[in-house]
Amino acid sequence: MMEKRNLESKTTDCESECTGSVWARREHISRRQVIGSAACAALLLPPYAGACAAQRGTVITPEMFGARGDGTSDDYEALVRLAAAVSRLGGGVVRFGRGRRYRVDRIRLTGGSARNEIGHIAFVGCDGLTMDLNGATVDVKGDFHRGADARRGRRSFADAVIPMHFEQCSNLTISNGTLNGNADRTTADPRVAEGQGHGIMLIGCSQVRLENLHIHHFTADGVYIRAARNRRVSRDIRLSNVRLTNNVRQGLTVAGAVAVLALDSIFSENGRTGGSYHRAPRAGVDVEPGHDYDFSSEFRAERCRFDENRGPAVVAGNPDRIAKVELINCSGRRSRWGRLILSAEHSLIRGGSWHNIQIACAYAAHREYRKRINVEVSGGHWSGDDPTWAPIYDLSPRRPRVWIHHNRFDLRSPETFGQTYLFRCANPNHRFEDNEVFVAQTGHDGAHGDLVGQFTSATVRRNHWATDLRGPGRFVNNYNEATLVEGERFTGAFAPLR
Repeated sequence: MMEKRNLESKTTDCESECTGSVWARREHISRRQVIGSAACAALLLPPYAGACAAQRGTVITPEMFGARGDGTSDDYEALVRLAAAVSRLGGGVVRFGRGRRYRVDRIRLTGGSARNEIGHIAFVGCDGLTMDLNGATVDVKGDFHRGADARRGRRSFADAVIPMHFEQCSNLTISNGTLNGNADRTTADPRVAEGQGHGIMLIGCSQVRLENLHIHHFTADGVYIRAARNRRVSRDIRLSNVRLTNNVRQGLTVAGAVAVLALDSIFSENGRTGGSYHRAPRAGVDVEPGHDYDFSSEFRAERCRFDENRGPAVVAGNPDRIAKVELINCSGRRSRWGRLILSAEHSLIRGGSWHNIQIACAYAAHREYRKRINVEVSGGHWSGDDPTWAPIYDLSPRRPRVWIHHNRFDLRSPETFGQTYLFRCANPNHRFEDNEVFVAQTGHDGAHGDLVGQFTSATVRRNHWATDLRGPGRFVNNYNEATLVEGERFTGAFAPLR
C-alpha cells in the first residue's frame, strides 16, 4: 500500500512538472501557435507517456514518441510530440538515431478549402536543451506547389514545415547532422514571395550554439534569427562549422539579433536550388531587420566562405537597424561578379580573399537615415576576371564614411573591360589609401586611354597602380575633381589623366 502511494505521488509530480508551471509561464503563446505542437502532445498516451517521467539530463529520443527514422515513414507527429514534451520539461538532451533519416512528410495549408492545422515543430521556453542529431538527417517535404492564392496573389497558403522552431529558449545546442528542405522539388507561381520554410528558426533565443550542421535546400532561409514580439532580442548566437547552402532566399537571416558569430562556416550557392524556385535577395547572409519590434542587429564572421551565391555574398541595408557587420579573414567568389552590400552603421572587412566580388558602399541606400554609414576594408586580396566586374562602387547620395586601405586588387580580365570605370568613387568622405592595384593588359581595348579610376571628391593617397601593358594606349585615372591626391605611383602604361 505504501509503495502504491509513493508511485502515485511520483506520477503526480511528473504530471505537474510536465503540464503545470512551465506552461503557466507561456500564457503569451497564441492558440494558433499551440495547435501546431502542443495539441499534438495530447497524443502522449501509453506507450509514450513514459517519456514524461524523464527528468532533465536524461536522454530523450524521437523513437520514444513513435518515430521510425527509416527514411520512408512520416515522422512528423512523433517529432511534434517530442517537441511538446521537451517544452513541458523545460529542456533536456534529445539524441537522434545514429545516421538515421527522419521524414517530415507534411506541408502547412493556412487557408483555402484544404486548410489544415499542421504547425511547425516548436520548442518553447526551454532553458538548457541539447539537440544531438548524431549524424542523422531530417528530411522536410519539398515536393509541393506554392500557388498565388493569398494576399492578392503575392502570398501562398502552402508552406513548408520548419523542423526546428525555437521560441524564447536559452542555453541551446544543435549539432552533428543535416537538415534538408528539398526545395529543388518546390515550384511556385512567379509573384509569390517566400514563406516561413526555414531550416532552423530562433525567436527571442539566447546562448545558442549551432555546430557541425549542413542545412540546405529550404524554401526560405537555412537559419532565421529574430527578436520575439515581446521585444526579447535574440543574442549570443554562435555558428561553428555550419554549412548553409542552396536555400531559396539566403543561408542566414539576422533580424533583431545581437552578438551573432559565425566561425569556419560556409554560406554558399544560396538562390541556386537546382530547381526553378528562388527568391531575392538570394544571399549568403542577410542582416536586414524586417519588423518594427526588432533591435539593431550585429553579425561577425571569421574564416567563413561565401561562394557562388546567386545574389550578394552579404546584404546589410539599414544603418538605423544594423549596428555592426564584420567579416574577418573570410573569402568569397563568383564566376560572374557579385556584391557585398554594406549599409550598416559599422561595416568592417579585414583580410581574406575575394574573387569577382564588388565592394558596394551604401548601395541602394536611398532613404534618409538617422545614423551614418561607416565602412572600412583593409588587408584583403581582391581579384577578378569578369570583364564587367568593378571592385569599388561608392556613388551613394548618403555619403558614407569609407576607408579602403592596404588591400591588393588584381584585375585580370581575358577580354576588354566592359565597365567604364573599375574604381568609381563620388563621395567626399571616401578615402582610398595605400592600396596595390594591378590591371592586366588583356583588359585594354588596344588603342585608347582606358579609364580605370574615377575619383570625384574623394581622398586618394599613396596607392601603387601597375600594369603589364606597355602600349599602344594606356590605363588612366581621373583625379580632376578629387579632394586630395597625394603620393600616387604608376608602373607600366598607367598614368593620371591630364
